[in-house]
Amino acid sequence: MKTIKLFTILLVTFFIAACSGIAHIKNSGVKLPAKKYTFNDINITLSKSAKKMLAKNKLFNKDIMRKSVLFALKKEKLINKNSANTLHINITKIKTRSNFVAIVLAIVGTDKISAEVTVEDRAGHIKEKFKLNSTFSLGGTLTGHSAVRLRFLYYNIGIIISNVFTGNDKLTDF
Repeated sequence: MKTIKLFTILLVTFFIAACSGIAHIKNSGVKLPAKKYTFNDINITLSKSAKKMLAKNKLFNKDIMRKSVLFALKKEKLINKNSANTLHINITKIKTRSNFVAIVLAIVGTDKISAEVTVEDRAGHIKEKFKLNSTFSLGGTLTGHSAVRLRFLYYNIGIIISNVFTGNDKLTDF
């Protein structure tokens, strides 16, 4: 009986440790007036330095990032096909952990994306411009896989952007 209790305690401790970590969500202190812009489209580009970082960060996926940001903005009704504004996200830094590091070494390092965000009208005039950082450091068996970590990171960028243009101050909704 004591062996079963000891085994159970060790097993529970293992699962808790494997799922430990801290999620850091940071929006760079962006404080713009909450202007109710809507956007007809989202363009995501990579700076020269970000393109160089792709060799070490093969898990980054621009298409999934675009879908995740678009999803977050649609939830806040910031996407309107008739809008005169386009949202441009220029990725300046990318850092992703390997699945091994994120799962086995759950609290070592962070995943991070830094970007410059601009709002342009149809004539190409910049109406707003700001920088943001999105980081994620949770790991373990449940959230360590890249499909979970990076989608959270991408979606968080959408939350940060929607916060700027709605005046909300929510961290995340999941």
